[in-house]
Amino acid sequence: MAIVTLTSCNTVYEAHLIKGVLETNGIQCFLTNENISVILPHLGGMMGSGVQVMVEENDIQLASELIHNQDSPFFNKNDFVC
Repeated sequence: MAIVTLTSCNTVYEAHLIKGVLETNGIQCFLTNENISVILPHLGGMMGSGVQVMVEENDIQLASELIHNQDSPFFNKNDFVC
């Protein structure tokens, strides 16, 4: 079974939010580039990689629907307030 990149995140925080939602819904996943993105955050942005959320190929459609759900408070960019 192939492992594919679901999405790339600019921050570790965002990647862990996505990972939590996926795992809560029974989709196994893992993160790559997490350590380098913390140590050298500007490098990930320059290279366009960031923290990558990886899932199994057969879960990609459901995982994509979960993170792009318009009703989800986690991933509607207009709802983030700092």
